[in-house]
Amino acid sequence: MRVADAAEALISGHMKYEQFLSLAPEETDDEDIGHLLDLIEHVPKLGGLGGVKPAAYESHMQAVREAVRILRGRA
Repeated sequence: MRVADAAEALISGHMKYEQFLSLAPEETDDEDIGHLLDLIEHVPKLGGLGGVKPAAYESHMQAVREAVRILRGRA
């Protein structure tokens, strides 16, 4: 499974974070993959104590979706 596929499965709720990590490369020289992995690793908590507002969460998730789109465009 490609990283972009795994990321889409993760953000759509069809894959758990632990499963995603097992499929993602531990190290990569690819800047686009590294950027996507960093975004996914730092998805903010939504709402509640220590969480971000919905607009900030959606902005972050849009960046994740854009990183996936960039990877798909290279294929």
